[in-house]
Amino acid sequence: MSSESATAPASLENNKDYLYSNLTIGSLFRKGVDSAPTALTDAEYWEVSTKILFIKNNPAGTPALYQYDSSAASEEQIIDGVESMQVSYGMRSCSGEFVESYVTSPGFHDESWDKVSTIQVDLLVRSLSPNGYYAKNNSCLDNANTYTIGNYTYTPADTTPNCYYRRVFTTIIQLRNSEVPPCA
Repeated sequence: MSSESATAPASLENNKDYLYSNLTIGSLFRKGVDSAPTALTDAEYWEVSTKILFIKNNPAGTPALYQYDSSAASEEQIIDGVESMQVSYGMRSCSGEFVESYVTSPGFHDESWDKVSTIQVDLLVRSLSPNGYYAKNNSCLDNANTYTIGNYTYTPADTTPNCYYRRVFTTIIQLRNSEVPPCA
């Protein structure tokens, strides 16, 4: 993610990431670590910050989705109750007209990134406290469930009757990638 406005060359700070770009080409670099990018016509510097999403228990012991911001070197809680998050990449067919399959990132090579046209994000979210209405015959309905989250099957680690209500939420984000490379 980059900043909303260009950064003046004189104010570039060491050990921060920048994109030096015009409308045609760009270069990512870390000031003071990488060599300076080649001069481009009508190019500007943009500070780049990385946002990393992850799940951990919050101070109350509830699983939650957090965000780490590299530019501020800090983390913040975003959503309570998130137990699992899975990201899958939609691979276009050779014709480029539809998504042929969804894969996870460790399974494909650099040249495959050009074929990614969508990203699917799946979240398994649970209630923050036990829900008595989610029981039947004095047994909680969630403890025996498994959940399909993208290409992953999740079984809750808690085995004691706790009656947490769980639900999977899915969204698909379409990317504006380059044209599909020819089929091999």
